[in-house]
Amino acid sequence: MLQSTEWSKYDERLIKAVESGDVAKVTATLKKGAIPTKLNPEGLSA
Repeated sequence: MLQSTEWSKYDERLIKAVESGDVAKVTATLKKGAIPTKLNPEGLSA
């Protein structure tokens, strides 16, 4: 699992999956290491 505070491609994918309501993509992205509580540049989290 990623422990970096830097924004990664998985974090962006998680935000997009949550916004689109795609549960399968949310699950897959979390398994790849996205951190759901990490804030994006606008201050939003998944």
